[in-house]
Amino acid sequence: MADITFGLPIGTMLDDRYKVQEIIGSGGFGITYKAEDTKQGVACAIKELFPRQLAVREKDGKTVSAINKSDTHPFEHSKERFGEEALALQALRNVKGIVDVTDYFEQHGTCYFVMEYLDGVNLRQLAKNNGGRLGWQELSYIVLEAGKALSDMHKNRLFHRDISPDNIIYTKNMEVKLIDCGNAKELARTNNEGLSVFLKPYFAPLEQYSSKRSQGTYTDVYSFAATIYYLLTGRKVPDAVERFTGSGYIKLDQFGFASYISDAIDKALVVDYKNRTQTIDKLLTDLRLINGSESETDRINEKTEVDYDAGQSPGADKNPVSEDAILEVHIGSSIQTYILPRNNCIFVGRSPERCNIVVNVGYVGRQHLEIMYDDMAGELYVRDCKSRNGTYINQTYAKMVPDRIMKVPFGTIMYLGGKGCWIRVVRR
Repeated sequence: MADITFGLPIGTMLDDRYKVQEIIGSGGFGITYKAEDTKQGVACAIKELFPRQLAVREKDGKTVSAINKSDTHPFEHSKERFGEEALALQALRNVKGIVDVTDYFEQHGTCYFVMEYLDGVNLRQLAKNNGGRLGWQELSYIVLEAGKALSDMHKNRLFHRDISPDNIIYTKNMEVKLIDCGNAKELARTNNEGLSVFLKPYFAPLEQYSSKRSQGTYTDVYSFAATIYYLLTGRKVPDAVERFTGSGYIKLDQFGFASYISDAIDKALVVDYKNRTQTIDKLLTDLRLINGSESETDRINEKTEVDYDAGQSPGADKNPVSEDAILEVHIGSSIQTYILPRNNCIFVGRSPERCNIVVNVGYVGRQHLEIMYDDMAGELYVRDCKSRNGTYINQTYAKMVPDRIMKVPFGTIMYLGGKGCWIRVVRR
């Protein structure tokens, strides 16, 4: 529980429906609570407008009011902005990677909106839990999912304007969700319309420092790239104003990352937005996370979890890729490698009779995991075969859904029942 003395008392009922259980976060404009929806009997998250520089909690411990009369107008304006955030999020309810907003109401002199409760951590905490930074193999899946959510947001004529490691959540169910879209604005604006100045140093591009400068999809591209850089290195890109006056940063290839990753991030971090990568899809293409030849509609409709018939490969109308898929089996300090057959299902487990690759570890199932490399689509599909001890993904140790076919990025680490035995598939 967060230690926030100005929050609502635990047990407070909101809108005669939501019971506050704990405080889970706060920022300059609001406080987020975990609550129980007593009508539905489920957990939810509630964000309360509480701009600390403008407002104060009154003696009843609930009512919020302006600190003084001179703050009344700015406080009322913040209510309007808060309502805009709720409306922006509600308009994106059909976007998979955006947190769902289910309710909005005013009470105690301020505003609240109700969101789905996300059981997970933000990316800053995820990196901290893993020694301060993440490897590309662990991060690539998250980047892909967050990038698709941002791209879909842009398709809905909105951009986020507050992308940072704090505003991307990775759940225990391997879902990636964007939160805090309070600065989301419509892409369609006239030239004389200004945008409010609200930014996070180190993650905001130069155009965000002025209410009159052009902003758009490329604004989110910069912030997303700065977020990726931070998660890979544990270092922040210098503030955009400092970069404008000449400050540089250490490129990713000097940290040992592949040149194509380094180049993609460099292009997305160009200070002048006119010369910067313009769209999230282009950034994902440069990072080799999506195929640049596929249409935007096809990419948006693509599923993370897919079903397929045993006799028909997904993407069978595409040209095959040339790289071999190499399966690495890690048991303790030993490593065994195998070339995966193309477009055929293979099984990994303890049973020589039932598996193509045998792993003699007690907690691995007799038939633990099914794998298929689809060289037509260049994709990797896996399925946990209802193993007793489960299959877990990457450093977050998120458990795969048994008997569910999933598409996973190459390089994904899959633990077979325990952390002493893991596999991954790479392309060479």
